[in-house]
Amino acid sequence: MEGTSEPTGSVLRKMFDFLDVLESESVTYRLSRNRPTALMVEVFIPGEHWEVEFLDDGDVDVEVFKGQGVVGEEALEELKRIIRLKP
Repeated sequence: MEGTSEPTGSVLRKMFDFLDVLESESVTYRLSRNRPTALMVEVFIPGEHWEVEFLDDGDVDVEVFKGQGVVGEEALEELKRIIRLKP
């Protein structure tokens, strides 16, 4: 791509190396694409959800979401309430 600062192969190598670590530790993950210049690896570990995006310019963006510790029907009702309030 025009304007990228790192070769695509390097970005892919970073992602493949990361996926190798996840797979060697039997960590559940999912690949997705939410924007045209990045691939996302969603990582699921107990109580946490990580979003790791590998961008075509070589950058890696990471967001971490941690659970509140609410389980069972109380949590289900809270999720339904949040969904109903969504604009």
